[in-house]
Amino acid sequence: MLVVIDADDDPPCALGPALAKRARTARPDVPSRVVLATREKEAWYLATVESLRGRRGIPEDASAHPTPEVVRGAKEWLADIMARPYSEIADEAAFAALFDLGLARQRTRSFDKLWRDVLALLE
Repeated sequence: MLVVIDADDDPPCALGPALAKRARTARPDVPSRVVLATREKEAWYLATVESLRGRRGIPEDASAHPTPEVVRGAKEWLADIMARPYSEIADEAAFAALFDLGLARQRTRSFDKLWRDVLALLE
């Protein structure tokens, strides 16, 4: 079982273990991992916006945010740089299919944790 949610303003170091305990209690027979995107999962797109250039309204000259996991309002940051309004429903799956996973691992600790936890579940 893989649980991935936004941490928002909760400290991942506190919320993550609590949710992991709940997952283990609910399904002790199923391997589980909990990953909290620091603030918002859209921070992963802010970190890798170069890989989204020219797609879905992202300008060709867009640059990654220097501290994406610090941003409160990653959706709004995306909306500000896009040539059209950001839509979580319409854009999220497309961005997830397009963004550079390697850059996300290098630039955001929470995505790197997701990567490691998925590998652990697959082993």
